[in-house]
Amino acid sequence: MNKTTLTVPPSRIWYLIALIIFIALPTYAIHHMVKETRAALHQTQTFNAPGATTITINKLGEYTFWEPKPQEITKDKIEVRQLENNKNIEFHLSESHWSQSINKIKHTAIGTIDIQQPGEYQVTIAGDVPAQGILLRYSIWKNLFTQMLRSLTLFALGILIGVIFALIIFVKRSSAIRAARAPTTTSPTPITESNKKTGAIWAMLCHLGTLVGVIVPFGNFITPLLIWAILKDDYPLVDDQGRESLNFQISMLIYYFLAFVMVIFVVGLFLLVLLGLFQLIAVIIASVEAGRGRRFRYPLTVRFIRPLSAT
Repeated sequence: MNKTTLTVPPSRIWYLIALIIFIALPTYAIHHMVKETRAALHQTQTFNAPGATTITINKLGEYTFWEPKPQEITKDKIEVRQLENNKNIEFHLSESHWSQSINKIKHTAIGTIDIQQPGEYQVTIAGDVPAQGILLRYSIWKNLFTQMLRSLTLFALGILIGVIFALIIFVKRSSAIRAARAPTTTSPTPITESNKKTGAIWAMLCHLGTLVGVIVPFGNFITPLLIWAILKDDYPLVDDQGRESLNFQISMLIYYFLAFVMVIFVVGLFLLVLLGLFQLIAVIIASVEAGRGRRFRYPLTVRFIRPLSAT
């Protein structure tokens, strides 16, 4: 007896595309962060003092002067001049005297300069006591924060798009497969009071179960998805509220991502707190309403997953 293979849209090839997005963007983000870190470590110039040294700087950002032995160099003893336009670069003397091991030798920070243009620069250091092995090094820790934020944003974006994409594909394929396998003529299942109560309980769990995501990664997606996928054909309320819960969680994930990107502007932290409170309150209200047998609609929700008849 031959088995009939159902071919339903969307094709399984979209799962592969979602997987590629899920892997490619985070991988590129990690590669980019490692590449930038290595490049920063190689942005080091060594020269002796007193005297004038011409150096070439290609990477923009903050640079720190380091010396192996503190010589109490003051601000007026260091001059950095851009040769192309004969412009002096402001030197900021370090007050903390932060120390760091560079090439297994302890160095102390003298001060910093901010390079806004690539090119050749002349560094002149005056002083009575000769100092050997002074380093001008890219301020990796300060600049690395910006690079890490960019990479983490790209990393989160890849996971976000991949998960949402795969989730939507799964839901659409499941609906299409069930519709294709369903008999053409069916007798309507009688809706009893007991069925209504049971459906209301499961619909309530579609919302309340999303709180599992506080403990289990992606639990806020997995819980309503499982309840909805298993029971949507048995209880119309579960079918409706399961979709609504999933759409709300997907929308909130997008809003969290946007707020995370805005953390650099400080306002993002405030938005993250507000979103967390909004999500908790909305889920509780939805759970209560669904438990009463009502079809709840979340505010600010993009409805990616719609009834099969509406797609």
